[in-house]
Amino acid sequence: MMSKIKVLIVDDHSLMRKGICGIINHQKDMEVVGEAADGLQAIKLAKERVPDVVLMDIVMPELNGIQAAKKIKQLVPMAHILFFSGYDDEKYISAVLKVDASGYLLKNSGGNMVLKAIRTISRGDSIMHPLIMDKMLKRLKPKRKRKEKKSNEKLSKREIQVVELGAKGLRNKEIAQYMGISPRTVHAHWNNIFKKLGARSRVEAIMESLESGLVLKNSIPKTRGDEE
Repeated sequence: MMSKIKVLIVDDHSLMRKGICGIINHQKDMEVVGEAADGLQAIKLAKERVPDVVLMDIVMPELNGIQAAKKIKQLVPMAHILFFSGYDDEKYISAVLKVDASGYLLKNSGGNMVLKAIRTISRGDSIMHPLIMDKMLKRLKPKRKRKEKKSNEKLSKREIQVVELGAKGLRNKEIAQYMGISPRTVHAHWNNIFKKLGARSRVEAIMESLESGLVLKNSIPKTRGDEE
């Protein structure tokens, strides 16, 4: 029997926590291993329960979600952070990118989307709410010249295509189907992309590729992304 995805829920609104708990605990492949009402409680529980996924609000008392996420990543490096917030401000988006988060959903996302996101990031993929990704793309001013990097290697055509599809929100399996290759090959492409760009996550690699001009906004294919 496969082990369940362990989820830690962090939100200062008890009704929100209870609602999400109810949805998650009805799934056969995941379970809630703890609830926290603020960042300090989240850090304590993450250290004790070692969750696979931390569903994290941003604006909370005592310690906000960004600060808590930084500490949790230090204590439990394998934990995947999925921010779940009612805010889509650019200052929060920028902060999230700096803490190696695996995803960012808005609280208007339906229950099915939350479950899909938890499963997605537990497998090592990333996910962004379409409105968040759109804001991230719009605030970028693509540059023709690439920034100086520790590695001067350029991305291959295949790697650029993987980044473009990742920017649409497609998961590895969907990228593989679109490109006619195996998910394992897609995973290998991402690893090469991370090395070349010095990135720690898919989101960071996508942002770096856009900011440096390796990938241009208008080159991103118009195909169905991860959202339905």
